Amino acid sequence: MVNDEKYSELLLEKKLTDAALSAQIDTFFLFEISTGKAVRWNDSFSRVTGYKDNEIKELLAPQSYYSPEDIEKANQCIHDVLNKGMGTVEMDLICKDGRTVPFEYRVSAINDENNEPQYMISIGRDVTERKKINFQYKLTIDNLRAGVIVHRGSDTSIIISNSEAHRLLGLSLDEMNGKKATDPAWNFLHEDLRIMKVEDYPVNIVLKTKQVLTDYVVGINIPGKKKKTWVTVTAVPIFSQDGSMEKIIVNFVDITKRKEIETSYIKTKNYLKNIIDSMPIMLIGVNIDGLITQWNQKAQSTTGIKLTEAIDRPLNEVLPYLSKDMEMIIASIKTGKRQSNLRRVRRFKENTIFEDMTIFPLIYNEVQGAVLLIEDVTEKIRIEEMIVQSEKMMFRMKLIIPWRESSRLPKSCPTGYIKK
Repeated sequence: MVNDEKYSELLLEKKLTDAALSAQIDTFFLFEISTGKAVRWNDSFSRVTGYKDNEIKELLAPQSYYSPEDIEKANQCIHDVLNKGMGTVEMDLICKDGRTVPFEYRVSAINDENNEPQYMISIGRDVTERKKINFQYKLTIDNLRAGVIVHRGSDTSIIISNSEAHRLLGLSLDEMNGKKATDPAWNFLHEDLRIMKVEDYPVNIVLKTKQVLTDYVVGINIPGKKKKTWVTVTAVPIFSQDGSMEKIIVNFVDITKRKEIETSYIKTKNYLKNIIDSMPIMLIGVNIDGLITQWNQKAQSTTGIKLTEAIDRPLNEVLPYLSKDMEMIIASIKTGKRQSNLRRVRRFKENTIFEDMTIFPLIYNEVQGAVLLIEDVTEKIRIEEMIVQSEKMMFRMKLIIPWRESSRLPKSCPTGYIKK
């Protein structure tokens, strides 16, 4: 009777143990150390691996379930268990269909009657979600710099933001959390200073395209701050297992100083262009290949050729009458010596035009070129000719006047003497 009661108790204990193991989400696996044969496992292990019970009995542990790299980890863990009594290891469980599932195992040993380790017990927990989160953070660190904002994929509300993002956007952590892309607190600008529409916000572009967004330049208007902040944005979508967009990680890199330098460069460039365009003579820039790089307003008004029609075209095609000067221009560039061609003559319609051309060789950013200054000196030459003619006339007058005066004297009067 006693034996029956003990048997019933053992049977009940087994049922309870089986029920407890089957109810666990974590996997349970017990194998014999000497043979590697499975002794006991729970439903969770069978479900995750996809193997049937009769297949699990035949498979050896741990080599049947892990890659060679992970087998080394497993052996090290077993060594730790045998020496310390407990061990923890993270490995990828290879399922029947070839899938791998990341697991973290807590491992311990069961000793025999001689107190020698006989079995190994491993309790495994699926760490896929944790791995995914770690991957997301790694992705943030590896691909995104400076300010970081993580939006919820369902409604674009902010769930994570860092201090640099707070600084760039001018909002505190409390102000940032929970805000959506449509929140009126946001005030973004395009590079041309137009206020950005909500659909053009980085997070909304990614939400629509489901693609990574890179090098997207955005201006930020911070309330109460006169100076605009400029950032370049990278936005990365993170998808869940069912393919839905789970999160959108947005990275802001402050490029305000770069934009200021660019703006200063543009202003300087425009200032120099205004100087060049205000010059009363033709200024033409060419490179070593004879292609036009500069074409000022005087060149446009004189030739009737627009800037867009001249830039990057061969000089001898745009102004054929300069073809004969190309050798001199190239020689000036190569030798670095200034060349001049003064009082050159060309026909324009029915008029004769006189021009002075001076070639100034240039070297900028290791690119060779030259500046041609062409001045219309037609009027100057005409004035010079008029002056010469006037001087000739004055000279003749000086010769004629003494002769006429001498012709009025009496014949008997000595030359040069006039009685008063």
